[in-house]
Amino acid sequence: VDGKPIGEVAPETPAQIATGEDKWFKMEEETFIPGFCAGLVGAKFEDSREVTVTIPAEFPHPELAGKEIVYSVDVKGLKTQVLPELDDALAEKIKPDTTMDELRELMEADLLKQRKNQVENATVQQIINHLNQGLDFELPKDMVMREAQGRINEIVRQNAQRGLGDDTIAEHQEEILNSATSDAHSSVKNTFILEQIAKKEEIKVDNDELRQHVEEMAESHGMPFEKLAAQLEKEGGVQRIHHQMLMSKTLDFLKSNASVETLTLEELKAAEAAQQG
Repeated sequence: VDGKPIGEVAPETPAQIATGEDKWFKMEEETFIPGFCAGLVGAKFEDSREVTVTIPAEFPHPELAGKEIVYSVDVKGLKTQVLPELDDALAEKIKPDTTMDELRELMEADLLKQRKNQVENATVQQIINHLNQGLDFELPKDMVMREAQGRINEIVRQNAQRGLGDDTIAEHQEEILNSATSDAHSSVKNTFILEQIAKKEEIKVDNDELRQHVEEMAESHGMPFEKLAAQLEKEGGVQRIHHQMLMSKTLDFLKSNASVETLTLEELKAAEAAQQG
């Protein structure tokens, strides 16, 4: 970007976009950034190409949105996708003792579950955004700064794992600080709002619910319940889990009382245009 590595221009950019070696790409437009795969059409084994793509305007990192990125690509291998027959033999390989008809039913159920989760997550995000925009109040600065510091530490850790040096991170420290502080402000504000809703609606997490949750955690980690409980107690994790469960129950309460309207793509675009106009 502008003659500089992506990681220097935007340190928070995901590693799969910023850099990468020995990666396979399916030659479809939606596989990566629009225009990337098109720029490799016709490439042969051991060819080298420079592929220029334009980052979409809605890209989550504004410092890259709308900019051109030049990728230097070395073609190290080519593969042709050969689709297998959709028969019971394939189903057996994917899930033993399962026919293709049974596998289809399982996959349909899984897709429906994923779709339901997507709708619920979108509903939660819209509720949070609505509450956040509709309320404005002063937040404890120390809480915001603690939250921001935690986010900064995580950004620095991720960038260090990607090989960015201290000088590069220091060069973008103001950008990192602003981003982390903004996210921390929203997070703390959302927490305050949800806590007040939980208090007003008398939403609580009792000891039986907390114990059941920790038991499920212990089972998923393959640990004895007593060992995990003692570890959480020592690290102050019990209180953290209790708070997470309370926030989750409060969001469930809000979801159950929310009015959800499904819009077509055209209706959604019209609604967004009306809000902007």
